[in-house]
Amino acid sequence: MLTVDRVVAALGQLTPHASHLLRSFALAAPSVDRLAALEGIGEPQATIALLRAARELAQALDGQRRPPLSDHEEASVAPRFAQALALRATGGEAALILELVALAPALGPALEQQRDAETRSPRHRAETLLRWVAIVAIVALSAWFYWKDHDHPKFEPRPGMPGPLAPK
Repeated sequence: MLTVDRVVAALGQLTPHASHLLRSFALAAPSVDRLAALEGIGEPQATIALLRAARELAQALDGQRRPPLSDHEEASVAPRFAQALALRATGGEAALILELVALAPALGPALEQQRDAETRSPRHRAETLLRWVAIVAIVALSAWFYWKDHDHPKFEPRPGMPGPLAPK
């Protein structure tokens, strides 16, 4: 049985793409066709992406390493996965996704609270400061290189090389 705390912790361990897909599916688009429309991809691609994300979530929740499916295996499992989601089947990754959707009313505020706590953390502030320092350094170096080479001609043709076209 899933709890909100376990799901929030597991979503934090996933790749950003998998976490985004699962959050979108649970909170905004609890069907494959709506997820496909939301993400701007076809339904088969959305099904495969959701299947991959569900397998990743299952691995994060139970801690057991699952071997990745080959492209051929994914292509054969994806339609069954989509059908299991549509029929609300109880078993496998589809059941996990359906439990995630059932937790959505409590999951949304918990994820929002986690995001707010992350933005207030000292680590996030340090990352933001370092980003600003990097931007200022890039702008300063760009300006220095621009002004340093500003006095030199931009193009000097070699002897025998045709020059720019004369205006008519």
